Amino acid sequence: MDWLTPTATRIRREGAAVVRAPAGPLEPLVEAALRHGGGLVVLGVFGSGKTELARRVGGRLSVPVIPLRVVARAKDRAATLAALLNGSEAAILDGLDEIGRPDHCGAAELFAWLIARVPRWVVTSRPGHFRTDLADPDPGQVDALHLPMVEFAPYPLPPDAPVFCGDNAVLLSLWLRGARGDTPAALVEDHLAPTRAIDALEDLAWHSLVGLDPSHEGGSFVAGELAGLPAWLFVEDLDGRFRFGHRSLYDALVARRLARRLVAGQGGGPDDLTGLVLSGAMRAFLAGAFGGWEHDADWVSVPRGNFVSGGARSADERPLVVKHLARGVLVARRPVTNAAFQAFLDATGPRPPWVGRLSHWRLGRCPDALADHPVMMLRPDDCDAFAAWAASTGGAGARLPTADEWEKAVRGWDGRHFPWGDRFDPTRANTAECGRDATAPVTTYPQGSGLYGAIGDAFECTSSRYRDRPDRGRVVLGGSYAHTALRASLRLSHTLSGRLKIGLRLARDS
Repeated sequence: MDWLTPTATRIRREGAAVVRAPAGPLEPLVEAALRHGGGLVVLGVFGSGKTELARRVGGRLSVPVIPLRVVARAKDRAATLAALLNGSEAAILDGLDEIGRPDHCGAAELFAWLIARVPRWVVTSRPGHFRTDLADPDPGQVDALHLPMVEFAPYPLPPDAPVFCGDNAVLLSLWLRGARGDTPAALVEDHLAPTRAIDALEDLAWHSLVGLDPSHEGGSFVAGELAGLPAWLFVEDLDGRFRFGHRSLYDALVARRLARRLVAGQGGGPDDLTGLVLSGAMRAFLAGAFGGWEHDADWVSVPRGNFVSGGARSADERPLVVKHLARGVLVARRPVTNAAFQAFLDATGPRPPWVGRLSHWRLGRCPDALADHPVMMLRPDDCDAFAAWAASTGGAGARLPTADEWEKAVRGWDGRHFPWGDRFDPTRANTAECGRDATAPVTTYPQGSGLYGAIGDAFECTSSRYRDRPDRGRVVLGGSYAHTALRASLRLSHTLSGRLKIGLRLARDS
């Protein structure tokens, strides 16, 4: 990972607040602490590259890198520390988080003991073992806000890399190595293939995450469960239990089984996957598996079964979970056009007045040039009325889709961010990136899942209540030509703006 150049965010207490500020490249800060003293706490999430950083800087400065789990487990800590220091007055004390859970492992006492005996030191840890705010600390957390403390800043990302890779050097490395065409999942599988134990490792990861075995507390295992498995994949905690050395292995192995279960579950009933909370990294290992729904000229057939829902990048995205669609649904391939809505008005008469409705029409009628464009500037009651009219005129049960039905239809079962995949493509949707400043004919943008124009052109109204509350309005999805690309997981309320460019797409039970 020599191509990685991590930067740091400094954390320090200033009066009654904790302030975070950019601190520049991380390695010079580590080197300065080891050369000149003063100490430095380096925090980074699971897989961020802490140990790799320690080995690289330690090797360059000929400074020992001391695994703290070895010191913590020693019968004579002082003798063990002295032997590992080997006369050096500087050391990188790696992995305070690996000695056990902060509420009972004695991390605070060990930390104080260490820095009193090593004149020039750097300690690495995951954030949970150190206090980083002024709220009441968790039991056992180290209060080091008076000491120099930094954390890994997100890595600069290539244009096509998922956002979560910015916090995870291991996954970013996998993603960049996949530039030759391999997916992260394929790279991990190739990495583990020589062990001849992928299925057994998958069992271990699956049962620890899904919680089928209560003994797998915190994703850890007893030594007997690892018989015949490669020891280099695991680290030992202070309590004698083991876990995978990197979170990416959990994510990859669980996603491997999850993909098979999701495919097999389409058309079946709910199983123990329903409600399973996922990580962004785990979902990325699923990406690329969904090949599109079956469809005819007018309808996309979305089967019942489990699917990945939600996201993790916005307050308007629910957490990443596996949800269950209890029944299959047919979703119209195209949104309702201006011409179709004009036919509805001609048959039923004018709608109750509302400022802004159909403001792009001329004198209350659809211009010929917009006949095949998606209708917009509607309110939910307009959409309900159109669906009821469509059902009464041969539409065979036409209705608005629920938000879950819409999301599964657009995202597939593997939860891709857009109908065609995870990376936004401005040639495949009419959004602000296109610069059109107007809607387009409804068949202009085929979007990979069998649908046209689900992302962009006009928001689409659903029958679901925003956050399941009647006072919050309806869920609308997909964005419009005036918005930058909105991921299919982003759920907004029509009440956020009286002038949201809202249209509709019909659905019916399959």
